[in-house]
Order: sequence, then C-alpha cells, then structure tokens
Amino acid sequence: MPMSHVCAWPLSVTHPLVGQRFAGAQAGRALAWFNLLLFAGVFFWQWGFGLVIAWLQPVLGVADAYRLAMLMLALLSALGYLVFMSRSGPGSRSQPRRPSAFSIF
Repeated sequence: MPMSHVCAWPLSVTHPLVGQRFAGAQAGRALAWFNLLLFAGVFFWQWGFGLVIAWLQPVLGVADAYRLAMLMLALLSALGYLVFMSRSGPGSRSQPRRPSAFSIF
C-alpha cells in the first residue's frame, strides 16, 4: 500500500464517523459544522505558520526560517500525538459520550 494511502486513511474515516454519531436528521448539520471547523482550523494553522516564518525570516534567512518552522510543526505534532495516546489508552477513565442535538460544539 502506498504511503499516501496510509497517511490519508485517518482523514477519510473521520467524516463517516462524525455522520454516524448523530441521528439522520442531525447528521447533515454535524457534518457541515465539522467541515466549517476543519477549514477554519486549517486556515488559522497555515496563517500562524506563515507568521512564524515571516517573524524568523529577517533573523535566520528564508531557508532556515522554513526549516525551524517545520521543526516546530513536527514537535507540536509529536506532542499532540503523545497527549492523544496518553488519554485514549486502555486505562483512560474518560468514557465516550453520545452527543445530543445541541452539543455540536
């Protein structure tokens, strides 16, 4: 299996999972909110990434600013993964709850 398929797999299963968590009448609304939050999150993430590069560029130069920004991105991603794995293991106490129609946020 190509690496692009492996990396895209978590993204391809999120929409069906969100849709299945809600009743039929609310699944469309949940997916619309999910898409809106996904695109807004990506926008702000990329905007912040550009701000970091613009802030570092005068000090480090273009190439090194991108390298440091990418390193920061990798470290934040690894940290997020570690937090996720520490909270979702077999010993975690948090039980998943079924959302109601008014708990979209």
